[in-house]
Amino acid sequence: MPKADLILRSEREGATNNLRPESLKEIGIFTGTGKASLKEKDDYEIIPLGARFGFDIKPLIEKVKIKDKSLKIKGRIDFLVEPYLAGLTSPDANFECGTGLF
Repeated sequence: MPKADLILRSEREGATNNLRPESLKEIGIFTGTGKASLKEKDDYEIIPLGARFGFDIKPLIEKVKIKDKSLKIKGRIDFLVEPYLAGLTSPDANFECGTGLF
């Protein structure tokens, strides 16, 4: 039996909960449109599609033993990762991708 079949069966049975890191607190998707004026060409137009993953990095900071009064926060300290793909429709048809880290 191929490994992919085992992985799919495990996911259906709920084993993926064991694979999700405890620090992962947010998962989402985003899309929309964007437009900007260019001086010498047609307007820049983009249609992005991306994902958003939010992690609480406070446990990591505590493991590394960073001791600072400014880090005495009762809530979460979020780290966000936003990979995206985008189609450009103007001034020239094109494609771009990237990742935002916040």
